[in-house]
Amino acid sequence: FESISRDDEQSKKNFCKMQLMFSSSKNLAQKYGNRYVLQYKMHDYTKYIESCRDFPEKGVLFWDFTPLLQYPAALGNAILDIMEHFKNKKITKIAAIESKGFTIGAAIAYAMKKPLILIRKPHLIPGEVISEQFVKEYGSGEYQIKRGSLKHDDSVLIVYDIMAGPGA
Repeated sequence: FESISRDDEQSKKNFCKMQLMFSSSKNLAQKYGNRYVLQYKMHDYTKYIESCRDFPEKGVLFWDFTPLLQYPAALGNAILDIMEHFKNKKITKIAAIESKGFTIGAAIAYAMKKPLILIRKPHLIPGEVISEQFVKEYGSGEYQIKRGSLKHDDSVLIVYDIMAGPGA
């Protein structure tokens, strides 16, 4: 719950604005005693995510979010839900993993007013880079970021395009 201050005229006006703003979503603005409260409920996105068995290799279950991109209202709600979930985490930067992660990552960075760091495959970032090799369920890979894009005290939200097993 987030409170909206006192029981005065300005709070009443803000309450009415919130009711209009959130009337088409699952957010609820209600009056409790002498306080106005906004209750936030996460949306269900399961109908916008497809599971693909044996992709890209046999034995891998790939969860594809790209159908969500066909529904702007649902995509907007997803960005708001992600922001809501991480609002108290003191995120300083958003890092998005190539390439479909860029889609959601850029939207989240813009909405949260945070810098965006692109995590790319080798040889796609000019200048000095930091590289990390890794092993996943069906092979190995390497990602790079531009040197200097992170500081030791950054708190980074990493955005990836798929949900997979522990190798991812």
